[in-house]
Amino acid sequence: MVFVLSGNFPTTKAYGVTTRETARAIEHLGHDVKVVSKLDVIRRLEKGRRIARAQAKCWEVLINSSKLSRIAFPMWQVFFAVKVRSIVSRDTEIIWSREPILALITSYLTPSKIVLEIHHVPRRFGKFLIGILRRRPRIVLSPIKVSIRESLSLNPIDSPLAEMSVNEDFLMAGKSRKSSRPLSGKIVVLGKISNAHQRASFESLLNELKLLNSTLEKTEVTFIGIEEQIGREFLSNLDLGTRIIFKSHIKHEDLPSLLCDFDLGIVPYSNDPYFRDTFPIKIVEYCAMKILVIATNTQTHKTILGENAIYYDLNKVGSLNNVLNQVWAGVLDTSSRLDRAYAWARTKTYNERVKKILQATCKLEN
Repeated sequence: MVFVLSGNFPTTKAYGVTTRETARAIEHLGHDVKVVSKLDVIRRLEKGRRIARAQAKCWEVLINSSKLSRIAFPMWQVFFAVKVRSIVSRDTEIIWSREPILALITSYLTPSKIVLEIHHVPRRFGKFLIGILRRRPRIVLSPIKVSIRESLSLNPIDSPLAEMSVNEDFLMAGKSRKSSRPLSGKIVVLGKISNAHQRASFESLLNELKLLNSTLEKTEVTFIGIEEQIGREFLSNLDLGTRIIFKSHIKHEDLPSLLCDFDLGIVPYSNDPYFRDTFPIKIVEYCAMKILVIATNTQTHKTILGENAIYYDLNKVGSLNNVLNQVWAGVLDTSSRLDRAYAWARTKTYNERVKKILQATCKLEN
């Protein structure tokens, strides 16, 4: 089996973690796995003749250009798919990707079965490509959420969900934590600021935390994944009595031991269309660690988590403050909620993710 990524790999981003852990789960089931990424193709070009080296530099410039990337990235996927044919052996049974253009072209160039992860509801051109893919043989379309599958009118039997998952290290660490323990004032927020949508959610959360001064002076909030300098720039205009800590980069394998120090995890995303189709990996990791999830009351979060989280109203000033007061006062039944969330996370392992998708590929005709 081969994973084909038109981006960089390895990477600390969620798609990198998901790819790595999914590949490990496939290996655990006894299959050979290879990951082919942008770096593999670029390096191969750089080792070639002068024209190939020039081609490599050209693609790097185009892909990384903010003004040209919308046009260059689809072009890169076409070029990438052609190059993949020379890298992937003809006896490769399955090629796994998350790029529709790449999946479509690869389906014509190789005899392999294709798995396409769908991470958002595509726009017009993306829907057009998926329409073609649906009619192609040897292809499994695997959305990450039910809402995406319904939006594309995909058959649940033929299109298993490639939901965000959690590895066993998180579940093992969470298993030893008592759900009935008294909850401390230590709160964790996982996530980066890499675009305007994430920045807006971060600013909104900080404004909510400003209201905690008088009632929750002992609260400590740790942001993991945000550079301290960026965080301090936001804090300079806020008078926060709450203690704020920033940890810019943590290796994913170190997260379970670090998260044991926290009792609450906040998911502050808005109802912005950018977040509407997302399934943040942090949600499953919080639940696996028996960290109480406090999320904004968006339909996306409610659909994923149901009664496994406590929600606050992003559009109502002081809503988070009220929720935290209820948690500390013991008004809410946090113990049973933590047990339910942990049981839910146990069904979201990478082994289960892989088994469902491989079963779907077994039904395909060669």
